[in-house]
Amino acid sequence: MDTFIEKIVSKKKDILDYVIISGTSVLAVFIILMIFTSMGAAGGAIAIVLSVAIGYLTYMIITARNIEYEYALTNGELDIDKIIARRKRKRMFSGNCREFEIMARASSEKNSEYSQGVMAKINAASSLKSDDVYFFVAQYKGKRVMVYFEPDDRIFSLIKAMNRKVIE
Repeated sequence: MDTFIEKIVSKKKDILDYVIISGTSVLAVFIILMIFTSMGAAGGAIAIVLSVAIGYLTYMIITARNIEYEYALTNGELDIDKIIARRKRKRMFSGNCREFEIMARASSEKNSEYSQGVMAKINAASSLKSDDVYFFVAQYKGKRVMVYFEPDDRIFSLIKAMNRKVIE
């Protein structure tokens, strides 16, 4: 029987996101004001075109801070994708759940124990401060990686059924 479960988690904005959003907005307004001030009435059409271009670029930068993570579990294969502003998708992890070295809550003592020797850490959770965050250690693209994610009960129970190294 084929199994397919999908879950989308939205990343919560942190202080860095708000700094980027506000800094980009202030910088865009400043540049637009400088364009209109320096060009005056003679360069009105050029100033308007440049202002629209800067406004569009600002919009693209601000909306790029809207990040979602998609978890897709298909017959034991877990795929985690990062979706940026609902217009760009990037594969962050893909692997078989049976090959996980361990899976446990991020708040457990196993987190620090297994984080040594890991070549990369992948954060695919809404916030690492959440109580529902789990981690697993697996091989991905020839590296030993640690992935933080937030599975729901269906994903958790299927992974647990496939791998005995899952700790609640």
